[in-house]
Amino acid sequence: MFEKLSRGEVFEAVDMLIDTMGVKETVPFSAFKGYLKKKDKKGCIEKIAILLDLPVCINISVASKDYRQENAKKFTSSSMAQTDEKHHGKESIIAQVMIPQYLPMWGTPGLYGYEIEVLVSENCMERPDTFVTIMAHELSHILLAAIRSPYKDSEFHTDLVPILFGFGEFVRRGRKISYVTTSGNESTTHTITYGYLSDEIFGQAYTRIKEFLGNARHKKRRLEKMTARAEHILNETVRQTVILEDCFAKISTSQPRKMKTEHARRLVELHGQDFEGELNACFAGAKRKLEDTTTFIQGLGRYTKQAVEELDVKTKLLDGLSKELESKTETIVKDSRIMKKYIKKQVLAH
Repeated sequence: MFEKLSRGEVFEAVDMLIDTMGVKETVPFSAFKGYLKKKDKKGCIEKIAILLDLPVCINISVASKDYRQENAKKFTSSSMAQTDEKHHGKESIIAQVMIPQYLPMWGTPGLYGYEIEVLVSENCMERPDTFVTIMAHELSHILLAAIRSPYKDSEFHTDLVPILFGFGEFVRRGRKISYVTTSGNESTTHTITYGYLSDEIFGQAYTRIKEFLGNARHKKRRLEKMTARAEHILNETVRQTVILEDCFAKISTSQPRKMKTEHARRLVELHGQDFEGELNACFAGAKRKLEDTTTFIQGLGRYTKQAVEELDVKTKLLDGLSKELESKTETIVKDSRIMKKYIKKQVLAH
């Protein structure tokens, strides 16, 4: 247990990992429902690996409930620690992962389909939340090793990784198991804690991560709304442009005799500036910005600090775009109204 860490040290560790790995959306229980129902250990572990962005192949071995770590020396991961309420170690081991000595680096072709040896006890799925918690911890060792993290052997940092990758609720529910023993007329409740974080440190770390995720979600929703608003304004600007082009074509052929000086000047101005070409170029640029923003939003698999900053940048960009389009729409509508007035007079005159 890392009980002597200060709140500041916990936050520093969390922030450092966020900078390196980012934060992913919460993993729902439904992601494992089918595997758990079928008691599909391998499928469940492979799903955890996928959610941890590990494109590896899982080779699973099943051990009896009374398995001891020393009986299988090739499984060299530290395995998830289990302690009771007095922080005394428990002998039972539910899951282990062998960390290869020469693990391919994350992002390289060699990691895709790379075989990872996993050992689980036969009763490992009796408590689904705990099983997912332990397995996510063990595979996080692989992830940290694959990205060549200096913290790959740190149980403290490894315990934080599953929370960053959306397993926070599984960890919250699965990190403790309570059971009752009876002796005579006395019943005693015992609690087993899985992992290396004290309740206080887990709470601090989880709160910090949830706050970061909540802020990122808020900014993402704001950008999504801004994107929808900009698209709506663009469509209205295009619609009004079609009306203006129609009016411009009609008034150019009819050539009204009497026009106010400022109206005639505006018509000459439109003739000379190729307003249609300018507007089409503006629309093309706006569409590219919107497509770029939509692609960015859809590709947000995880929130890094850089990604959150980019959300702010793109929101500001689209806000400026919306104001620019609104200004153009206002001018277009004004020009159309002027032309309609003279077109109507021409029709009445005939």
